[in-house]
Amino acid sequence: MTNCENISMDEEARPVKSRPTISLQWICMVAVGGLVLMGEFFVVVTPSYAATAAILLSTLAALLILAGQHWNTAGLIYLGAALTLLAALDQGVALRHSEREAADRDREVKDSRTDTQSMRTELADARAENRTFTSQIGTLQKQLLEKSERNETLSRQLYVLQRAATDEVTGGRSFCYVMFASAQDGAVTLIAMQAGENPVSDVVIRMVDVGQIRQGLSLGAALGQAFHVGTLPPRDMRPFATVRPNATEVVWRFEFSARNGAWSQLSVLRRTNRGWASLDAVFPRGPRIVKFAELEQLGRTRAFCMERDGDFPVASEKEVLDWIGGKPLPRCADTQGFPE
Repeated sequence: MTNCENISMDEEARPVKSRPTISLQWICMVAVGGLVLMGEFFVVVTPSYAATAAILLSTLAALLILAGQHWNTAGLIYLGAALTLLAALDQGVALRHSEREAADRDREVKDSRTDTQSMRTELADARAENRTFTSQIGTLQKQLLEKSERNETLSRQLYVLQRAATDEVTGGRSFCYVMFASAQDGAVTLIAMQAGENPVSDVVIRMVDVGQIRQGLSLGAALGQAFHVGTLPPRDMRPFATVRPNATEVVWRFEFSARNGAWSQLSVLRRTNRGWASLDAVFPRGPRIVKFAELEQLGRTRAFCMERDGDFPVASEKEVLDWIGGKPLPRCADTQGFPE
């Protein structure tokens, strides 16, 4: 009897677990349900949060199931199971979203590759066009160069024709000089000889006796005598005066004036057994006839051609070279005109 009473007293003394009130359970369920609905709303609006929501729901479901088991509350356990289903659903949404993102990335990569290929094609086309344009530019440059060379050739030909026409009128590089023909009686005939390819027009020759200038004779003798020769065609000759020197040696200076300029000639005549022999030097043309004060400045301007009779008496050849400037000169009859 005593033992039975002790057992009853032990059972009565054992503590009994307190259960949450129904109102608290409903409050927790409603709060959890509200949070879950808000989370699912965000999942629907922003599918990228589905994986995070699934993790949170799985954790919350596990906590609810543990709480339901602890408090022996079937509602919490059922709610945890429902949240587990929602977590699985969110996980599926997350997987679907990941697949969609992967498909979008694949599509972007494909589009990028297509764009890249299109750009490569456009670049190849642009390079081909550039090569074509370069070839066309090279062709145009070649044609332009050919036309420039042809224009230059035509310009040179035109210049040659214009100069030929001008030279035909003015005389160009042609000139004339004086040669001498002696007679038995001692007279000397002065002959104007043409040299060059063009006629020499409006020729006037002024003859000055340098010996008389040195002797200080009259001004008229110093100025000399002018002869109007006119026009000399190519390789023509024209006698224009006859003179009888009264000495064994005379030095004459001839000043030429024509349409194409002015030039001069210095001649030394020496008497021989057969008549008169001459040594002549022609000096380049200038813009004017030599002045009176310059007539005795012999040999200071280098001659460009000469004529010499074979029997012209000299002491030595050095005398001739010194007189013409130190170097041999071509014959005036062999020249084609004034030097360029």
